[in-house]
Amino acid sequence: MRSKTTLLFLALLICVISAMVFGEIFIYSHVDHECTEIGTNCLVCIKINVLKNFLKTLKMASVCFCLAVLLSCFNWKKRKDLVFSQHQFSPITLKVRINS
Repeated sequence: MRSKTTLLFLALLICVISAMVFGEIFIYSHVDHECTEIGTNCLVCIKINVLKNFLKTLKMASVCFCLAVLLSCFNWKKRKDLVFSQHQFSPITLKVRINS
């Protein structure tokens, strides 16, 4: 059984992907519409601009999230190597003979 956090993350991911897909579908279906109102009062043009900005922001946020995940994995690997390297170079593992 999956935890609640995993299920919430999957639900959020599905919502984000569906918003991106439906936004792209709306933009592609209304790209070549003829504006009846010249200026800023065309509702279709306003919705297209809002969706374009939303998709740009969402894509940038997803890129930043992926970059953060990659950097945290790299940082975890670096810390893991650092922890193991501290244990590899002890006098006992190197069998250093101490004469006193």
